Amino acid sequence: MEPAFGAGIRPFVRPPIDVYEWDTANLQIESRISEAESACLCFEQSCDKANEALSVLSDLLSDLDAGFRGDSPLPLNGARDQNRVDALLSEAEDLANDGL
Repeated sequence: MEPAFGAGIRPFVRPPIDVYEWDTANLQIESRISEAESACLCFEQSCDKANEALSVLSDLLSDLDAGFRGDSPLPLNGARDQNRVDALLSEAEDLANDGL
């Protein structure tokens, strides 16, 4: 299954951007991030890593939103940030599997 973030932004990688459709996708992604943050309230190292990943993802979503609306340039490091999120989530999973 493809992560919600990738699936959510895929229709918007090429202009023109339908702002109404973007608003809907953006709200859905924000909701999924919020749900994940609510699920990661423990004080384990794995939760810390997961929350760090969610923070990076939330920042990236905010940057994309501003770029799609023309308020700022689109982020140049989006792929790098997504890779960082993936790495942090992988670390979180490893830590959780180790009981940390």
